[in-house]
Amino acid sequence: MAQALEAINPSLTAAEQRLRAAVEALTASEVAVEKAQQALDFSRMELGALESSRQDLGRRVAQFRTDPILASDSLPLARESLRQQLDSIAPAKKRLTDQRAALDALPSPEAFEQTEGAFNSAQQMLDLARVQQSEASTRLDQAVAALAALTSGEPLARTLEQLTAEKAQLEQQISDLNGKVETVQSALDTQQHQLVESLTAVKEIEEEIRRVQTLLLQIRASWQEQDLTGDPLAEAAQAREATLRATLTLLEGYVSALEGIGVEISAWAKLNDSQLAQRLIDAQRLDRSEEAFEAYLNDSINAARSSFLRLSLISDAMDLLDGSLKKEIENVQKHVGKVVPRWQALLKRVVRESRFHEASLKFFNSYNKDRAGVSVPLGNKAVPVPDIASEAQLTDLQLTFLLSMAMSHQWSPWKALLLDDPTQHHDLVHASAVFDLLRDYIVDHGFQVVIATHDALQARYFMRKLQNDGIEAKIWTLVPTEDGVTAQAGSWKQRIQ
Repeated sequence: MAQALEAINPSLTAAEQRLRAAVEALTASEVAVEKAQQALDFSRMELGALESSRQDLGRRVAQFRTDPILASDSLPLARESLRQQLDSIAPAKKRLTDQRAALDALPSPEAFEQTEGAFNSAQQMLDLARVQQSEASTRLDQAVAALAALTSGEPLARTLEQLTAEKAQLEQQISDLNGKVETVQSALDTQQHQLVESLTAVKEIEEEIRRVQTLLLQIRASWQEQDLTGDPLAEAAQAREATLRATLTLLEGYVSALEGIGVEISAWAKLNDSQLAQRLIDAQRLDRSEEAFEAYLNDSINAARSSFLRLSLISDAMDLLDGSLKKEIENVQKHVGKVVPRWQALLKRVVRESRFHEASLKFFNSYNKDRAGVSVPLGNKAVPVPDIASEAQLTDLQLTFLLSMAMSHQWSPWKALLLDDPTQHHDLVHASAVFDLLRDYIVDHGFQVVIATHDALQARYFMRKLQNDGIEAKIWTLVPTEDGVTAQAGSWKQRIQ
């Protein structure tokens, strides 16, 4: 048992020494990681400055691509654009210089390799400490097994008190060893966690460094794509500024020359306009003097004003007439509607077809115009009269409507009915009804009837009908003569005088 404990104690002492070395290596690794983190922060700051510079350069490159000098509408605008670019270069140059001075230097590859070597050494020491801890645990188990063999064997020569004391010592040593093992295990777990964090931080630093390097390569490539030589430095911006200033000076000279040319062109244009105006005036006044032409123009203006005034008065009168006509036209429907009952009564005397006795007059609007239509019933609906009426029936409708209007609205002091062959489509039987109606208008209402017809038979029939009722009637015949067409009373026969 004593030999086993003596064998365990040196191993624990060596493990504790290695653990201290691992802790010291881990501390050194943490210091290296902290330095690497600081270097990473500096790199990020430099990356932000480079990103801002890249964006600024990108905007300037876009401006150079669009070439605002050539895109300007005039030389003053181009000169103003160059002046604005030159004014914006100086602050950008100062800002880049300040940012470059404020940035710290990147960590050198030697420092990064040294930190990585220290980290690898600490990890190797940690692995060795774990192996030694495992060996110590194995030896402890062997010692416990030996103690169990001793306690279960033959009776020992030592007394119970001695064995109890040795047992207490062994238990105390075992308890101490277990505490040390737990302490070492806790330290190992802490170191393992710190090691994982260190590895993660190192990977992040490596990724950030690679990203920064990629971004720097992109910035350099973008710089070279803009036909700018070298790295993106303030000296290149100064060279660009000098080029722009030289271009601005050259353009200012061109602007001055063009302004002088523009003044001369304006003077020549005004002179040309004045000469053209004078030629136009001379062409208008012909051989008249300017005073006579001025008087002529004044007279023309006064005449035009008088004509305009007269036309204005005529326009006002036409507007008044139009308004009055519209008012009268609005009353036409009312006046026409009053004759419908009389008209239907006359239709019953003249037209034999009963459906026409119910003819109705309707007003409607079509194509923004007021219109009137006559319809009669046919079956269960009303249809327009022209669709079903014969020529004689249409003539009777028109004649009876005219006679109804003549009774209600007298349009002349002379009560006369001038009819153009009202029975040309009638046979003698139907014409008799029309003649009876006209006879009643002569006898009862005092109308004088004048009929123009080409049917001599119907004319003589109507004359005899009137004469039989004691009404004076005459037939006048239009006869062609050598002196032209003349009207003669009496005979219907045509003869040449």
